[in-house]
Amino acid sequence: IDLDDFKIVNDTAGHGAGDQFLHGIAERLKAFVSETVFVARIGGDEFGIVIDEHRAEPARVLCADVLNILDSHHLSWDRMTFRAGASLGLATVTGDIARAMDTKVSDVLSWADQACMRAKAAGGRQMMEFAPDERITSARREEVHHLALVERALSEPGLLSLQRMPIADVATRETRMREVLLRLEMPDGSLQGPSMILATAERHGLMRDVDRWMIDAVLTRLERDAADLPVAVNLSHDSLGHAEFASDLIARLEASPDIATMLAIEVSETSMARVDPSAWACLAELRKLGCCVMLDDFGKGFSSYSHLREGIFDMIKIDRILTAGAADDPVKRAAISGVVGLSDALGLPTIAEYVEDAACFAPLADLGVRYAQGHFIGRPEPWLA
Repeated sequence: IDLDDFKIVNDTAGHGAGDQFLHGIAERLKAFVSETVFVARIGGDEFGIVIDEHRAEPARVLCADVLNILDSHHLSWDRMTFRAGASLGLATVTGDIARAMDTKVSDVLSWADQACMRAKAAGGRQMMEFAPDERITSARREEVHHLALVERALSEPGLLSLQRMPIADVATRETRMREVLLRLEMPDGSLQGPSMILATAERHGLMRDVDRWMIDAVLTRLERDAADLPVAVNLSHDSLGHAEFASDLIARLEASPDIATMLAIEVSETSMARVDPSAWACLAELRKLGCCVMLDDFGKGFSSYSHLREGIFDMIKIDRILTAGAADDPVKRAAISGVVGLSDALGLPTIAEYVEDAACFAPLADLGVRYAQGHFIGRPEPWLA
């Protein structure tokens, strides 16, 4: 529920009037609360209603009632009268939709918001529905297509490949390490990056197969060539916690101790809640062998500081959610400064990810960031088999 022209109230009568206006709207909406209807203010002049029904029709009726009630609401303030009116977006979620689209709460809010924006663009004071059917069909087709490509790539040589991206010292701009990135050759000859590959593999239980291919390819290259710089590899919590995968990796590194010191293992912050004791034990063993362990995507999820204090990590990578646009965003710069302060207290150097241009790179030295990677530092290059 997005109020129409609420800005007029604030601009004309001030925020006191705006607050009183919102209080009145909230009181009106509270009248709809029941065992199956939940109402909340999302923020600003936006409200949300969750309707727990087995059919969509009661939700449509309720939306029509909301529109009528809000259309009749008004506020008298300093000899002026302000009327309400709102645009509504309705998203209906069934079990089939939730399963087919791997639906999250944020997705549902986004769908309702899209429908609400269409209602507002059409003039406001009306309700529009989000129609997921076409998107579900498209999503299913795309998901099946991606799954087939990943399964084929794991069974046929030559479709998966590796690239390396430089990680440079912020002060000297010298390359100190490289991150290994997975690539999948598509039917049209283009290369797909790790996002699609890993998302598909995770949803369909193929992560260990993908990780096994990747770590074998990396170690084979390190065994073949005298590595000049360490390489960083992303591994899933699922693989690290799997007894056979972990024992095979440790045994291979024990047989080649020089290689272990040239290998960094990245674990994403968002996966930390799912890292089980066996995975932590594997990471601890890898560190004993000389591997560097890095916390990836820091700032994206909800990392437990207790894990950082336990001394399992050697470096922290700052996620692009903080680095992108930091040059023009004082809040992001403050957040980066906070991460650096935490890292310094723990004795852990930081790496800024997705440094795409000079503007993004410029504030890093002053913020105390030690290393950086991104297209401004250097683009990925093939690492030939």
